[in-house]
Amino acid sequence: MWPTEAEPDLGAFLLPAVRAFRDAGHEVEVSALSQRGGSAAKYARLCSAAVRAARRFRPDVVFAHFLFPAGFAGLLAARAARVPLVVMAHGQDVANLDRVALRWATAPVLRGSAAVIANSAWLAGRLTARFPRVEPAVIDLGVDLAQFAPRAAPAAAWPGEHPRFLCVGSLIERKNWTVGEEVVKSPPYPVPYLRSLEDPTIGGRYDPSNPLEGVGQPATVSDYARLPLSRRADNGGVHINSGIPMHAAYLVAQAITREKMEQIYYRTLTQYLTPDSDFFASGEATLRAAQELYGATEANAVRQAFGQIGI
Repeated sequence: MWPTEAEPDLGAFLLPAVRAFRDAGHEVEVSALSQRGGSAAKYARLCSAAVRAARRFRPDVVFAHFLFPAGFAGLLAARAARVPLVVMAHGQDVANLDRVALRWATAPVLRGSAAVIANSAWLAGRLTARFPRVEPAVIDLGVDLAQFAPRAAPAAAWPGEHPRFLCVGSLIERKNWTVGEEVVKSPPYPVPYLRSLEDPTIGGRYDPSNPLEGVGQPATVSDYARLPLSRRADNGGVHINSGIPMHAAYLVAQAITREKMEQIYYRTLTQYLTPDSDFFASGEATLRAAQELYGATEANAVRQAFGQIGI
C-alpha cells in the first residue's frame, strides 16, 4: 500500500523501506495499491502495473512486500524482467496460510523467490512449518531511535518515578479484542489469551494489591500498579499498566466504530505523541486528533472513554 492525500496512513512498512533504499543510492520504482477496499480486480491491476514497470525500468531485483497478493505481482514482474525476486513475509499473510486457497496461491511465490525475509524468528518458524523447503532470513523491523530515543523521563503527574510507553501495533478487522492467543497454554493458564482490551482485568482476576502475580491488568487509573523501575517489577509496570490506555481504545471503538478509532489513534501516534508523553498527554492528544479528523461527536466519545478509565 502506498500513501496518498486521501489515505495518508498507508505505506507504514513500504515507505520507510523505499526511503532507505534511495538514501543508500539505489534507484527505486514502486508499483503499489493506494486505497483500501474495492473489488479483487485491483489485484489484477497491481499485477499488470508491476509487469509494465519491470519491463520499462529493467530492475536488478524485484522486492515484494507481503507474500500474497503483492508477492504474486512481484513474481510476474521478476519473470518479465528476468531478475531475482525477494519477498517479505508478515504476520497476517503467514496466518493466511491456514486457509487452503491462500496457501495454494502463495506456494508459487515462495518457489519462485530467490530469498524470503521474515520479520521475526517466530514468524519464520511458522512459515517453514507450512513450507519446509523455505529458509527465511530473519530481519526485524526495529524501532526508530530518532523518534523513540532513550532519554530521562520528565516528572510525572503523581509522586515518584514513572515509566514511558511505546505502543506499536495494527488493527486487523478479523480479530477480536484479545491479544496473545498463541503465546499462552490454557490450561493451566485460566483463559486462552494473554490480554483483553475489552476486559483488561479478565473477569476481575487482576489483583491491584499484588499486580505482579496472577493474571490480568488494570482497566482504570485507580488500579494503576505503582512499581519500582526494575526488571523484576516489570520496569515500573510498563506492560501491566498498558491495560489502561488499551481499554480506552476499546471504549472509543465501541462509541464511534473501530475504523474511526483506528484513524484517530494513528494520527495521535504519528503526529502528537513524543517519547515523553504520559497517560494525560495521550488523552489530550487523542482528543485533539478526534476533533481534527471528525469533529465534536467523536471528540466527545474520546473524552468520555478517557474519563471512564480515570483520565
